[in-house]
Amino acid sequence: MELIHSLLPINLFTPFFVKFSLVLFLFILNIYLIITYKKEESDNSDKILQSGFRLQNLKGVLGNLVTIGGFLSIYITIKNELKDIQIGRLDHLQMEERTEIRRSIDKDKEEHRRLLDSLEENREELNKLHVEKAKIFAHNDRILTLHNSIKNNIVSYRDKSSCAATQLLDYLN
Repeated sequence: MELIHSLLPINLFTPFFVKFSLVLFLFILNIYLIITYKKEESDNSDKILQSGFRLQNLKGVLGNLVTIGGFLSIYITIKNELKDIQIGRLDHLQMEERTEIRRSIDKDKEEHRRLLDSLEENREELNKLHVEKAKIFAHNDRILTLHNSIKNNIVSYRDKSSCAATQLLDYLN
């Protein structure tokens, strides 16, 4: 079982190595053919190596492919540079927006702090007023108690004086 698991990665990469070695062999063969190609100076219109790109040899085809690859590379580079410039602009705009958002947040924090301070002052004022209200109720209760006490004393004196007056009248009669 261990032998199967140890050979498994080799089996997975075997097609890759076969394809790679085939491409490498064809590349070396093309280089060999390009180097060993001898241009015949005869007037024969028979060409030994022709391609469908109106070129008469493989060297010309490879040269055109390299040129096309170079132009594609230049195009991709320019395109990437333009994207980097656009990304830089977006980053700059985002930075400006972030600073603007931070400023607005700072303003909101200041307003919040001001409201909290105002709320605290109002709370202290309400506490003072509540204490004053409690004192007023206490004074009202004392005044009411004094009023009732005085009223009771007056009624009591009146009753005593009326009793005394009636007794005096009864005594005089």
